Amino acid sequence: RVVALDPRRDDAWEGLWRTSQSCEPLSEQVKVCEARLKHDDSVRNHLLLADVRAKQQSWGMAEEQANQALKLDPDNLPAHLFLVALSIRRSENEEFLRMAWQHVWSASKLLQSAPRTPENSGRFREYALNAIIFRALALDPAEARAALDSWLKLNPGDQAAKEIQSALAGL
Repeated sequence: RVVALDPRRDDAWEGLWRTSQSCEPLSEQVKVCEARLKHDDSVRNHLLLADVRAKQQSWGMAEEQANQALKLDPDNLPAHLFLVALSIRRSENEEFLRMAWQHVWSASKLLQSAPRTPENSGRFREYALNAIIFRALALDPAEARAALDSWLKLNPGDQAAKEIQSALAGL
């Protein structure tokens, strides 16, 4: 109701977004994201919609939204990381691995120049693990396993990395 009265109120949109996250089916979240995009065509709003589309396994629509985010900001690290992960999920087609490489490379360049912040530390982790998966799928599984072993020596409690290690054991 507040959003309808004043669509410029970001706090109202955030409240609506948080509420919609508990909704099933995901179509409610899509409606909220699409409505918000009509009022604020921003990188963040495109990425929110891309994330919901990925949860629906609507890969093409998720990719479209992430690419829209990159049109608004070609140096947006979260958008590049999202597209790396999305391309890996779709890696049964070699075309998507080529797309993943482009975004792995872009994310690497952006991270090199990014300031050291807690937020960027999380992004570096996301980048590193996705780059290892990409390496295993597209380049050299043995090299990827070695990189993951090194990561786990530095981060022994990283549960996601352990799960990736289990998955790579079969390659």
